[in-house]
Amino acid sequence: MESLTISFNAIVPMFLIIAIGCAFKSAGWITPDEVKRFNKIVFHSFMPAMLFQSIYGSELSKLIDPGYLAFVLLSVTVTFIIAILAVLPLEKDGAKRGAMIHAAYRSNYILLGTPIVAALTSDGDTGMAAVVASVTIPLYTVLAVIMLEYFRNGRLRPGGMLRSLAKNPLIIASLAGIIVKIAGIRLPGVLESAVSKLNSAASPAALLLLGASFDWKQVAGERRNILISTALRLVIFPAVMLTAGALIGYRGVEFVTLIPLFASPTAVNTFNMDQEMGADLNIASGAIAVSTALSFVTLFIWISLFKYLGMF
Repeated sequence: MESLTISFNAIVPMFLIIAIGCAFKSAGWITPDEVKRFNKIVFHSFMPAMLFQSIYGSELSKLIDPGYLAFVLLSVTVTFIIAILAVLPLEKDGAKRGAMIHAAYRSNYILLGTPIVAALTSDGDTGMAAVVASVTIPLYTVLAVIMLEYFRNGRLRPGGMLRSLAKNPLIIASLAGIIVKIAGIRLPGVLESAVSKLNSAASPAALLLLGASFDWKQVAGERRNILISTALRLVIFPAVMLTAGALIGYRGVEFVTLIPLFASPTAVNTFNMDQEMGADLNIASGAIAVSTALSFVTLFIWISLFKYLGMF
């Protein structure tokens, strides 16, 4: 029941906000063109604030074991490579490839990491979760920009890649957060408050736009590709990476922190980035919705299984 409650509390609020977005679309309160315009606002303001805040608010001193950090970064990179190797033989269209890979390897850790870790640890210690977010989110974003740029142009252009990275607001926000954190700079209270408020609005805004963009008929036409990405995201990656973490010997909060990193559904901000970089939005929106719905069951299974095995 505890595992079921955690899954319910993590997933259902997200679905309710998506449903509100669908209702707005059905009522005619927001059009497809308006969704695209609002998505630009989210991508260039709310999302960068969320990434900056996740790094700025973390406590790097809590990550004592550099081996754990290396495992986390290597594991995220491995999931990215596996996603590419799995998708390339199954889909030939570049825009669809980019959306499938992005949906498969990028977890919704920034939204679900802290609440899941807090619920699963006896003392509610989320310091490790915040630190893991601060190192994985920049990696997620850099890998996504490089991959999506490649599939948009059909070739690897170092100059173009560097320009895309340099102009991407999510990359800029991540770098700014890292620089400010390492330099020990404290933002003025007014600026901290503004960033915090933008951060708070990021996920609800992204979920509303996702719901408002959802086209059931077009999404159904991509059901094979959506299910491939979802299977990788919710079944293959948690099975491989959580087992690897257990075999290495991670226990307690270290293991618990891996659960939302590898077993949570597709990140909501994949939709925003995919729109900006020309990936297939039907796959993007469908993968988020389907993986979010199914994760209610899969999260319950993974949490229950590894708790039974004594990992935490």
